[in-house]
Order: sequence, then C-alpha cells, then structure tokens
Amino acid sequence: MKKLITILFSIICAAAGALITYFSLASAGFIKNNDKIQLKFAINDEKKEYDGQPLVASEYQMFGTLQEGHHEVITYLGEQTQIGSSKSDINVKILDEKDIDVSNEYAITVISGNLEVNKRNLEISILNDDTLEYLSETVNNLSYKITDGSLVNYDVLTIGFDSSLVGSDNIVSKSCFIPKIYNSLGDDVTFNYNCNFIINNNLILDGKDSLNEIEIEPLVLKKIYDGNPFILTEKQVSLAKGTLIKNDHISSVEFCKNENSIIDSGKYEATLKITILDSFGKDVTSSYSFDDTKLFEVVIDPQNVEVDLPILTKTYDGNPFSIQAILNGIDKTLLSSIDTSNAKMDTDISNACNNVSYTLEGIVLKNPDINHVLKINNGILTIKRNKVHPQFLSSMFIHIYDGNKFYLTYGTDFVLVGENKLELDSKFLISNIELENEQYFTTSAVQTKIKKLDVYLNGEIVNSNFIFDFSTSIQYKINSKNIDVDLIMPKGTYGDNKYLQITDIVSSKSLSLLAEGDSFVFYYQDEDFYSIGTYLKFNNSFLQNCEDLKNSIKIIGKNGEIVDDYYSMNVNLLDLNYDNISEYVAQKELNIILPNVEKVYDNSCYSLELFRSKVQVNGLAFQDSLQKNVMNFKAYSVLDSINQIDYTSVIGVGNYVVNVLEDSVYISNEAQINTNLSSWYKIIYHEGTIAVSRKTIEITLLDVTVKQEDIDSYSGIIGYINAYYILYYCFVDGEQYGNNEMFEISLIPTNYSEGLSFYGITVDTASIEGNTNYNFVIKPGSILIV
Repeated sequence: MKKLITILFSIICAAAGALITYFSLASAGFIKNNDKIQLKFAINDEKKEYDGQPLVASEYQMFGTLQEGHHEVITYLGEQTQIGSSKSDINVKILDEKDIDVSNEYAITVISGNLEVNKRNLEISILNDDTLEYLSETVNNLSYKITDGSLVNYDVLTIGFDSSLVGSDNIVSKSCFIPKIYNSLGDDVTFNYNCNFIINNNLILDGKDSLNEIEIEPLVLKKIYDGNPFILTEKQVSLAKGTLIKNDHISSVEFCKNENSIIDSGKYEATLKITILDSFGKDVTSSYSFDDTKLFEVVIDPQNVEVDLPILTKTYDGNPFSIQAILNGIDKTLLSSIDTSNAKMDTDISNACNNVSYTLEGIVLKNPDINHVLKINNGILTIKRNKVHPQFLSSMFIHIYDGNKFYLTYGTDFVLVGENKLELDSKFLISNIELENEQYFTTSAVQTKIKKLDVYLNGEIVNSNFIFDFSTSIQYKINSKNIDVDLIMPKGTYGDNKYLQITDIVSSKSLSLLAEGDSFVFYYQDEDFYSIGTYLKFNNSFLQNCEDLKNSIKIIGKNGEIVDDYYSMNVNLLDLNYDNISEYVAQKELNIILPNVEKVYDNSCYSLELFRSKVQVNGLAFQDSLQKNVMNFKAYSVLDSINQIDYTSVIGVGNYVVNVLEDSVYISNEAQINTNLSSWYKIIYHEGTIAVSRKTIEITLLDVTVKQEDIDSYSGIIGYINAYYILYYCFVDGEQYGNNEMFEISLIPTNYSEGLSFYGITVDTASIEGNTNYNFVIKPGSILIV
C-alpha cells in the first residue's frame, strides 16, 4: 500500500521581498488529479544590465515525481532585450524511454518567471574646461569621452546641446547635454542607458546673445503636373544650417515670386517666405536671420500617359514576337491616343526564355504637349522550348557502301516535327547527326536511332531552344558496291630502283569509283612486293607475275582496314603482251670502268686479275651486284694496235690497253643468285690502261792507279779497265751483268792521248743502246798510270 507523502517547498522572489509560497503535494506514490500525476514547474527569475543581447530564462524547478523511465523536455519561451521586464514561460513535454510523448498522463502547472533588464550606466566627461562656442542653438567645439562604463558593441554615442537650458550669465549645466545612442541598425537605444555627465561647474556658453542664424533648404520642390498651382507646406522645408529655439517651429512656407505661374510642367525659380512661431503661437521670425532672396528651383514634371505592354507566351519557332501581336495586347482605349506606326522591339527576343522584360521603341503621343509624356511600362515575354521528335520516312533504310558509316539525311530520310505537328521551317539547317550502332557495311538489318543532332539558324546552333525526343528506332542495311577495276600495264626501265604507285597501274576511271577515304593497295606474298602497300617494285619479275596481280589488288578503308567485302570487284588486265616482256621493261644502262695503272719496270709479271678489285660499276639496279671474281680481261700493246697480240699479263716497259672479256660479265642478286641478269643491261665498257716505265740504274766508276808496265798501249788500257775495273750498279732481280747476261756494258777512256799518265773512264754508250727496260745514269771515274 502506497503511503501519502507531503512535500513542502518555497519560491523566493527577490523583487517582492521574502515572499514564500507553499505547495502541498500528496498522493499514494504520486500526486494525482483526475487520474493524472500532478507536476509543477517554477521558472527561476533572471536579471542583467542592458548589453544588447536577449535575456532568456535558463533554470527551473520541478515539483512532483516522474514515472520510472519518463523524462521532461523543456522549451523556454519569452525573452527581454531592452530595459524593462517581462514574463518567461516554458513549454513542457514528458517523454518515455522511447521518446514517446506521454504528457497527457500528467497534470502540468507552470509558474512563470520574471526577466528584467536594467539600464546600463555611463559616465560621460565634458572635456571643455572654460568655454563652449554658441552656434545656432548648438555648440561647435564640444569635446567629451566616456570615463566610466562602456557602450554595447557597435552602439554609437552622440551628444546634442540644448542652448535654451543655459542658465543666467550663460552658465552651462548638465541638463544642457542631450545624449543620443544608436545601435548598428540605426535604431535609437538611448533609453537603455543611464547617462551621467561630469562637467566643469564654471563652464560658460560664449555668443548666445547673438542673432540665431539659420538656412532654409526645401526638401522637395517638385511635383507631377495636375493642372493646379504648386502649393508649399511647412513639411517641405528643413533647416540646412542652424537650429530653432526649443518649441519654435516653422508654421508656413509660400512662394514670393512667380507664385501664380507655377502650374504647367517645367522648371521655375522662386524665393521662399517662411513664418516661425513659438510654442504660444507668437511669430518669432524676426529672431532669426536667413537669406530670403535665395532662389530655389521648382520643377513640375509632365504627367505620364502609361502604356502597359502585355505578357505574351509562345513556343519557339525561330522568329521574334511580331509587333502586331504585342500591339494587340495593349489596352484599346490607349491605342487611340498613341501613334504605333514606327513601333519596334528594343531587343531581338527570339530564343527560348522565361519572363524576359521588353519594351517598344518608336511609340509617340498623337497629340503631344508639355504637360504629358508617354511612359511605356515593360512587358514580359516567354518563349517555351519546342518539343520535337524525328518523323522517319521509312522504317528500313538500304544504302550502297560509300565509305561512310550509316547516316541519315534531313529532309530526305526524316524531318523534325514539333508540338504543332508541323515540320520545322526551312530556315533551319539540321546537321551533325549522330546515330547509335553506326556501321560501314552490314548485310544484316541493324537497329538504330538518333543520339544527337544540331539545329542551325543563321549559322548559329540553337539546340537550347528545343527539347528533343529521340526514342523512335529504325533499321538499316548497307550493301556492297559493284566496281570494275581496270589494270594498265606500265612501261619502264629495268632496275630503276623505283616503285610504281597504285595510281600507275589502276586506271583513273577505276580510282574514281572508290568511296571517299578508301584506296587501292597491293596485297601480295612475294619478294618483289610489299605484303601490303601502295607501291610495287617494277622489274622483270613483276611482269612475270602480272597475272597474279589481278588477285593482289585490295581496297583499304580510311583507317587502314581491308574493305574488299564492301565491294564487288571485277578486275581486268588491259593491253598486256605476254610474248614481248621487253616491250614493258627497257634495258638499264650500266657502265663498267677499268682503272689506269702505272708501274716501274721490275722484271715481274703484272696479272690482269688485279684489275678486278679496281673495276668501277655505275648503274646497277637496286640489290643487283656485279660478280667481279669471275671477270676476265685482255690487254694489248699500243704499239701493236694493228696486229693486236692479246696479253693476260704484262712484263716489259710499254703502254698497254686493257678490256673486259664480255662473256665473263655476270650480274645477279640475292633473289636470283644463279641467274645472270646482264641481259637486262645495256653495258658500256670503259677500257683501262697499264703504263710500265723504265727503271733508272746509276753506274759509278772508281778512281784507280796502275803501273806503266801493265799498260803499254790504248788497247791495253781498254782491256785492263774492262777486265779489272769495279762497277757499282743495280739491276732488277734476276738481271745481273756477267750473269745471265741480257746485255754487256763496256768501258772506254776519255781524252786519251798517247804518253799521258792520267785518263777519265766512262761507259761506252754503244754497249747499252739496245736496252729497253733501263735508264742509265753514269758517274765517270779515272785511271792514273805510274
């Protein structure tokens, strides 16, 4: 059995003194009221000094007990920012452990709290020590600063001055200073502050007894023509300079000049007359000094005759809104007073747009005057995007291969149909059509549809003005193209080391039959052909295989792929003479040049085989070579040019001509190493020469001494020197004097005279005149007879 419990609590309100309120809560476990648990919430009072921020309650007391697993959720209501007080409340919800609202199980009572914001204290010190200068009811040298307290962030302090509160003898009191404080929004928040001024008790206002000078400035001297004179009120002027004494006010303003003529629109000049009254209605105008001769501009603007342009909407068609459509939307009563014959749009609005402002130019009043002016109020135009879809002229398209992927042509294959079910106007150009599943060639039906396209108008893409629906599909096939390929056999020279282009062999007519981007190539597995390419080697081998050439012609596409299947080719060889290959291949000119050789006689045999390494060859075809190792030569002496005797080698001194034995010339290449290709050449032989010159021999004779008894006559001298004289000279190998003699050298004395004892010794030239292989240089000697 639950016990009855009593809870005693109090709320102390400081503002009311020690006021105590008692509450008694009793229940068997919980205090219930009509089967609901009683809960009371008391909000704590809050208080602060003004700081520009809202004051919100933050604490509360709860009296009563929540059921197990329940908890309260509090939302504070009410705030106080400016000075003063207000109540604070709360919104109470009771949630269970699953955050389900169970507030209806409780009887909730809320005791409001109090929010109080007090004034913010400021101490402001006037820094002027002796004198304030009076100027039109105020002062112009006031200096001050805050010496205690502070302004709320972004609040600004200004100090006004009320000269009417200055005491006798112009003594300034605190009450003369009027503080004004504004927040960042420009709102006057002075009432939130308690401002205390600190001043010098002997502060004097200087110049207060002078005449109060003011300057009048009209706020507005302008109106719209209404047929009535311009009438001023005191609310239309303000003080541009100076201030009125407290409670004085301007009671009336009127024109002093041109008063009766300010009716029609235009600009006028006029002076103003003002009347100033005090709080008792007394005219105190004479207490003020102001310039009553100053001229002010008065403006009366002409009255607007307003034309409201209509709000129009249409679907994009590439055309701007017509002027007539706009005029049809203008109020009919206004059309009678305006001239629209020269009306035109201020801008070209023809593309899709939403709520674009526009106006018309060239509209004028039919009967204009100075008091009325035409005002055109902008209208609104909307051009909706045109919803279009392709309308195909067939569901199946069959093309002949032309080098392009499958394509559709606007106007021929399909048209674009808009919301009004009409084909787009012919002023539009449809281009850049892209399709799905585009193929170059297919004999099976392929399904496709348009992916995108561009719509041009006057050279500009205008796709943004359309909503395209490309959901409709079609089918297509691309069949092969039938062509005749005529091959023309070219003529040339053997081994030109050139390659024929495909255009040299395929006729121009056949070339013109290919689709754009496609080209003929050779596709041939032979050493004389590229595997695939646009060139073909020109030689006898080519012509021997020309029948196979028919099968070597292929066609490639723009990307290098073979596209023979896209064509049905009928290949023909034209004008081919199989019996006379030379008709197509002329002999190639070849020059075989033999060298010119020089040597000195050395009794050795110069073999003509040595010429092989020195032979020059000009004009061989690409990859052909002359087999020098099998070449043979013949030579003859130029002295025997009439009765030529052929030599295979040369020994003696003389000049010889050397020629090639023509039947020893052998030309081949790697592909035809066992075939002599010389018949494909027109060979020009250039003879060589061998020049064998004499060898120079130097003969030196010695100086010798003999006894008289050994020589008794001239013949004795001759015998002696030829028998015993030592000779120094050098023959070639195998040729020596006295050994295998080829000739004999005889010595003779010079300047011989009987009885002399000294003679010169030299060679008898008759003994060496028959020699053909040597030139002798003789150095004479001597013989002394004692």
